[in-house]
Amino acid sequence: MSITECLKEFLNNEETRKDFAREEWEARKNQAIGEERGIKIGEERGEERGIKIGEERGEERSLNTVAVNMLQANKPIEEITTFTGLNEEAVLNLKKNIKK
Repeated sequence: MSITECLKEFLNNEETRKDFAREEWEARKNQAIGEERGIKIGEERGEERGIKIGEERGEERSLNTVAVNMLQANKPIEEITTFTGLNEEAVLNLKKNIKK
């Protein structure tokens, strides 16, 4: 059967056209649902990642604040690294940046 004959048969058969339209509608609907779910999953993952990054930055700032306070109280570097978990280099960098 040629393409032209197939098209004529398709155009002349109302039931076939309705079936095709239903299948096309379902496919588009499923695609839209899939895209919506994908966006929602992406947003949720992004939100979780953002929260995690924010928590990490907040913890880092808190540890830096504690280290600065200890430096200002003339505590030894070893004690600061023990209590904050910061490495010696990080503490020394904070010490350089303390306004006198």
